[in-house]
Amino acid sequence: MDKKVERSDEIRKKVDDYVHAEYQKGFALDQIQNALLKAGYKENIVKEMLKKYVTSGKAMQSNPLLHKSQIIIGLILLGFIIFVAVYLKSFSPFDCASEQCFLEKADNCNAARYQITIDQIQYEFTTDNDCNVVKKIVKISNEEPIEIKNLIESKSMTCSYTKGNFNQELLTTLLSGLDKCSGQLKEGLYEIILAEK
Repeated sequence: MDKKVERSDEIRKKVDDYVHAEYQKGFALDQIQNALLKAGYKENIVKEMLKKYVTSGKAMQSNPLLHKSQIIIGLILLGFIIFVAVYLKSFSPFDCASEQCFLEKADNCNAARYQITIDQIQYEFTTDNDCNVVKKIVKISNEEPIEIKNLIESKSMTCSYTKGNFNQELLTTLLSGLDKCSGQLKEGLYEIILAEK
């Protein structure tokens, strides 16, 4: 074997070993390259060995700082996801299966939702943490005149109340407490009332 080729292989091996050792210590590849060039190694050999080191996948496997940073970033992301999930859950309304459940949640100004169908009219009631109740007519009977459907179907209104004083009539009648309500449903109800006079 030619001594020049043998010497070149030794240099490549030294550069490769140095790259691996320094990278494991946490040095960046450009810092390692600069150190090798300052030490007098030829640029083409240094670049060749750095490229070989990166493309072989050794760089990703051997840097403990890289693994630590990936773990830290992963934990931060996981913590953020958990925080967002808990934060959003605290604002999502509790689905009540009974009127009593909804009345208790509403009276304490807790976010809750309750759906009921009475006389072929589907209602949805939602409370929030600020003592507001949203009354919505989700769907009304197809037997109702189209003018009435257009005025109140899929419309809602928001009514305010004070904690500990939720009036059950806010659930049982649409006209109760209208003075503390606002929204398209209120306007539609007023139009119906005026048309009946």
